[in-house]
Amino acid sequence: MTSLTFLDLSDNYFNHSGTHDLLGLMKKLTHLNLANIWIDEKVDWISEFLGDTCHLKSLDLGENRIYGDISGVFKNMSCHNLESLSLGHNLIYGELPQNLGDQLQYLIHLDLSHNLLHGPIPKLLGNLSVLTYLDLSSNNFSVPIPTPLGKFSALTYLDLSSNNFSGLIPTLLGNFSSLTYLDLSLNNFSGPFPSWFSNLTSLRVLDLSENQLSGEIPISMGQLSDLESIDISFNGLETTLSEAHFAKLSKLQVLHASFNKMIRFRVGYDWVPPFQLVELLLTSSKMGEGAQFPQWLKNQKALIDLDMSNCSMTGSLPTWLQSMNSLGELDLSHNNISGPLPLLSSMNSLRSLDVSHNNISGSIPELSSSTMLDLDLSDNMITHLPTNIGHMLPHLQYLNLARNLTSGSIPDSLCRIKELEHLHLSNNHLSGNLPDCWPSLSNLLVVRLSYNELTGAIPKSIGGANNLISLQLDGNSLTGQIPSTLKNCTRLELVDVGGNNLSGNLPEWIGKHLLDLKFLRLQNNDFFGTIPLEFFRSMTIEASLPYTFYRLLPMSGSLISEVMKGVELEYSTNLKYLVNLDLSSNHLVGEIPWELTNLSSLIGLNLSHNHLRGEIPAEIGDMKSLESLDLSNNYLWGIIPATLSKLSFLSQLNLSNYNLSGQIPTGRQLQTLDDPWIYEGNPQLCGAPLQRKCVNGEVAAGVVDNEAGDDEGRADRIWFYGIITAGFAMGFWAVIGGMVVKTKWRRTYFRYIEVAVAKMLGYLLSQRFSN
Repeated sequence: MTSLTFLDLSDNYFNHSGTHDLLGLMKKLTHLNLANIWIDEKVDWISEFLGDTCHLKSLDLGENRIYGDISGVFKNMSCHNLESLSLGHNLIYGELPQNLGDQLQYLIHLDLSHNLLHGPIPKLLGNLSVLTYLDLSSNNFSVPIPTPLGKFSALTYLDLSSNNFSGLIPTLLGNFSSLTYLDLSLNNFSGPFPSWFSNLTSLRVLDLSENQLSGEIPISMGQLSDLESIDISFNGLETTLSEAHFAKLSKLQVLHASFNKMIRFRVGYDWVPPFQLVELLLTSSKMGEGAQFPQWLKNQKALIDLDMSNCSMTGSLPTWLQSMNSLGELDLSHNNISGPLPLLSSMNSLRSLDVSHNNISGSIPELSSSTMLDLDLSDNMITHLPTNIGHMLPHLQYLNLARNLTSGSIPDSLCRIKELEHLHLSNNHLSGNLPDCWPSLSNLLVVRLSYNELTGAIPKSIGGANNLISLQLDGNSLTGQIPSTLKNCTRLELVDVGGNNLSGNLPEWIGKHLLDLKFLRLQNNDFFGTIPLEFFRSMTIEASLPYTFYRLLPMSGSLISEVMKGVELEYSTNLKYLVNLDLSSNHLVGEIPWELTNLSSLIGLNLSHNHLRGEIPAEIGDMKSLESLDLSNNYLWGIIPATLSKLSFLSQLNLSNYNLSGQIPTGRQLQTLDDPWIYEGNPQLCGAPLQRKCVNGEVAAGVVDNEAGDDEGRADRIWFYGIITAGFAMGFWAVIGGMVVKTKWRRTYFRYIEVAVAKMLGYLLSQRFSN
């Protein structure tokens, strides 16, 4: 192997211990590729290797875990024959050596991208007169590019993206007449669009996206006859593009200009562009007042991806739109487009269509697409859902017609769309029963049928959609019970059936089977009975929520609402913890189980408008994440627990309209909740924020920080649990016979004793370790 000249071990995973010694024997190597083999070592060995291998012309160590200061790579170099050096995608840091240009004078290809390099780019780097490829992207360079780099007359590829360069784009780049690829994206360059770009006559790819450029694009850009792709998105450009801007751009295929102030096209009605675009992205770049769908697009026969969303377009869509049969993705959402949706049946390559948030009216036209995967027509004025939609779009995965004027029943043909994952038909006028074909839709992840006029029972077959993660049926007129077959949907994280006419006991199986449940809303129904203790086993305390939950909830900026005393409380969905329980406006009885307070990650709790009795659990202060608490309009009594003051995130509280007494606790977060309506309808309450003052003899709930009160309560709890434990020992044989016969009594008694003993032991242990 000592005569080996070419060695490629890239993209392998092997034990490379001893590799250094082996490579040291290969003195005649000219090409060595060790990319992506998980080298996890300091850079020093590279220098040693380069010092011993004078024939080496190409070295690729990219995509490893090599770490250390960049100076260590070159410190022992005695040979200067390297033509290609790739160290990208490692953990190399520091400043580039000032003499790098002298050490590697024959270098043609240099890749130092995706590292941790910083500082100035050495002036002597300009001595690399034969360099054609330079990639310094994804580092932390910030110092202005030095003038000597203008000597790079041979440079064809330059990538300085994802750094911290700022100020004007250096005019010296205009000297690189051989450049075919220039990427300056993801920096902080500002100022006007440089006119000298027209000097780069060989340029094929230009990316200036995600900077702070402003003003107009010069007409001279239309002279770059080799230009194939230009990305100017995410800047502050406000420009009018004329026919002259595209005069010689016959090779242009990609134009990205999204997220600018304004990109206005001022071309003749019959203008035929010299190019055939493949991608045109103009998202959120206003096209000017009264702008309509561009007529010149009629001649773009190669267009695959067209995004003109949020461009302030008006008018109707042209009938010739269906002649653009090369389109794969079409996004015209968030405009003011009106009129009917044109026939799209000949667009047989279309995979995704989004015309949501417009004023489109009428019915959905014939689509008949075997390629369509995503269809979003939400927030329009569409009146009918085709009865044969399952035949038209058999491979659909995402269907959204939420917030339209759609009436009639949900078509049975939906059951034919076997690959459907997301079904959103909420906020319409759909009526009739839910489909009874859920096992056919086993790929469903999200179902949103909220706020329609659906009636009848939730079909038992819904358990066949056993991959469901989110089920929202709220705001309808559904009756009957929650079918027990839903327990087969063990992946459920969100269930909302509030605002219906459902009845029966709260299902115990929720806590036994829906162990991933994070958001449960059963409010405004006719549920009765007690709150089952098994209910809370699904609401486990977790450090974080699965990514799928964030993905399947409304996106960032959307809001989840919980009704509380007639007020819509808004929760941002950008939450690290999201657990919400709403059982309000039912016919629930019994006490509030103290076990509920174990849900320390709960953010919203609403038990209002029921028939709950007893006292507020003293352990409620353990619910550290609680932001909203509504227990109003029940039959609770007793004092407000002082521990309520421990809820430092509590911002919405309603304890009105029952029979609480004593002094309202003070301190910490409760002091910020100073609206008297929180406590209204409790004539025996006293203290701020109520006007009624506490008098001698009234029970004072106290303040959380009162150590004397804590000590007294601590002693009471020890005696209380001690007596229970003793009572268990004394009374066991008196009741054991009855428990054998009465199963329900046996379960209740053992659970009672188990909790008491656990509390007693837990408390005594905590006291032992705290003293």
